Amino acid sequence: MNNLILTGKFFSILADINEECRSRYQRIVHQMVEVEGVTEDMKRQSQMEWVRAMNSIANRAEEIVKAELIYA
Repeated sequence: MNNLILTGKFFSILADINEECRSRYQRIVHQMVEVEGVTEDMKRQSQMEWVRAMNSIANRAEEIVKAELIYA
């Protein structure tokens, strides 16, 4: 690990992992939004329901990314 830090590769590796996590998170959220029918129409009709649904999706997507890419 010290070698990675000294050569500057450590931060590059972290940046790559961060980008992969962000990309995977966005894909999962997009898929869940489509499957669960969370739409802009829902947002207009019932903001609180939309916020609840989006928070639920965000939390589940984050847990999936952690399990797949960070804790694995």
